[in-house]
Amino acid sequence: MSETTIDRVAIRLPGSDPDLARRLAQLVAERLAGSLTLGAGEAALERLQIELPEVRGEDVDALATRIADRIMGGLVEAGK
Repeated sequence: MSETTIDRVAIRLPGSDPDLARRLAQLVAERLAGSLTLGAGEAALERLQIELPEVRGEDVDALATRIADRIMGGLVEAGK
């Protein structure tokens, strides 16, 4: 397994307050921390951009999970 490093994650969340944005960033980082290893093959990405549709009424925990899942999916695709 190769180690994966993410230098920076920028999240744009229109209409949110700074405290919510910080909480979301922390939750995404926690979800990624335990799963940042890939199998054989190496990938280097300059940038991975994802977009997620709004889910009305979604709580911050569920949104953090969706973001982390999409990031991991992009990393796995790049490693193929």
